[in-house]
Amino acid sequence: MSKYKIAVLAPNGYEDSERGQDLINFASKEKDVELIFIDGDSNLEDIVTKCKGITALITQGVYKYITDLVAKVDSIKLIQTPSAGTDWLEKSKLAEFGVSVANNGGGNAVAVAEHAIALMFSVYRKLDLQIKNLKEGNYQNFAVPDLMDNIFETETSQNKNSESYTPGSWNRSEYHTLVGKRIGIIGLGRIGSRVAKRLNGWECEIVYHDIVNFPEQYVTDSGAKKVSLNELLLTSDIVTVHVPLERTTYHMISVEEFNTMKNSALIIN
Repeated sequence: MSKYKIAVLAPNGYEDSERGQDLINFASKEKDVELIFIDGDSNLEDIVTKCKGITALITQGVYKYITDLVAKVDSIKLIQTPSAGTDWLEKSKLAEFGVSVANNGGGNAVAVAEHAIALMFSVYRKLDLQIKNLKEGNYQNFAVPDLMDNIFETETSQNKNSESYTPGSWNRSEYHTLVGKRIGIIGLGRIGSRVAKRLNGWECEIVYHDIVNFPEQYVTDSGAKKVSLNELLLTSDIVTVHVPLERTTYHMISVEEFNTMKNSALIIN
């Protein structure tokens, strides 16, 4: 029985890495799969020679010569990326060669959703400053000094005992909780919906915008309310973006959108 020949285009030595070993283990369970590793940074002609007869190509990196490779190796029928992003691939040209492109959309959706929420919380509670000061043994000076200038001027003008005030001390107005905040999610797909579900437990108001009309139950389960993009930008305390980079989303958020947002709003991209 003939085998499907699959090439992994990756940095030299990738087969010895943990992920490389995972691919080898997966392939070993399939009797009709032959897996080879090719140094993606080597000469294109060498890569072409090694790719002769392969059916599918797994890319472990961004290699801009993929279209040229496919043009010279007509046996390739599938390009598989390990991540969701495929914006670096010339999909229309690949389609002309009869080559399909598949991604791993949603493969790390939970991790990305949790990371997005962690960034919201970190910025709102200034965790970077708190950790820095904690490491330095400074348990009071949790604010950035230059953010305190206006407060310091007000304090010194109103408080006769102004010497007791030190610029850079705890500024409560610079710290926030997520409770009651409106979170605007752009893109309610695999990641965006998971962000929404998790933030419901933080007592946030969740709104979203998406060009896709999702099933009613899907939206209900997310706990998010659909609004226009303009309303989302205009009213959200935090805007978090979860759409793939492609022709329709390129420069989706630019000067006009930033000007629409609240001055105090955060954007998580």
